[in-house]
Amino acid sequence: MKALLLSDFYIFRKNFTLAFIIMIVLLGLSLATGLMGNEDFTDGFFTGFLTIYPCLIAGMMPLSLYSYDERSKWDKYCLTMPLTRKRYVCGKYLFGLLLTLLLAALILIVVIITGERYALLVFSLNILCGCLVPALTLPFAFRFGSKVGVFIFGLLCGCSGILYGAVTAALESESGNLFVDITGSPYLPAAVGAAAVLYVASMFVSVRIYQSKDMN
Repeated sequence: MKALLLSDFYIFRKNFTLAFIIMIVLLGLSLATGLMGNEDFTDGFFTGFLTIYPCLIAGMMPLSLYSYDERSKWDKYCLTMPLTRKRYVCGKYLFGLLLTLLLAALILIVVIITGERYALLVFSLNILCGCLVPALTLPFAFRFGSKVGVFIFGLLCGCSGILYGAVTAALESESGNLFVDITGSPYLPAAVGAAAVLYVASMFVSVRIYQSKDMN
């Protein structure tokens, strides 16, 4: 497993360094915006979006890494080594989880520095976003190919945007701060727990799919 994680890390470092830099820049903008503002860090779409976007991108990394493996035929070549398909799939999920936790921790530090009252809830929301993306896209990618996984990711983004707009319109007259309404909800911890269960279940489904997949 360590070798698989190192392999994904080297591919990530070589091909996705710019994406990681963009995520760090967004965190810097979040910090600057929060320190300059007189209101809560999560007030408004801009700062709320910047706290969520990095973990959404982190959640997409396992799919991007598998897409790279697929294009380079590494997914077939590595299976000629003493490596099981189960470990290959679990490696993608583990790498995505570690990257999500890393970015969520960085975001937590940022919101604590800015004095955000909802720091732990922001952290939970990032874990939720970072887990849902690979959990819902990787089984399709392993079954039908990475292009289908990317298509599913696009659908998720589109549906999320529509849902965000609809809920914002519904809550606008009450508080005008959707982020606080969601993170202040007692249902968020339950949603994070459900996402964790879904993540593990998705991994087992992907393992079963990949074990039965014809690699010829």
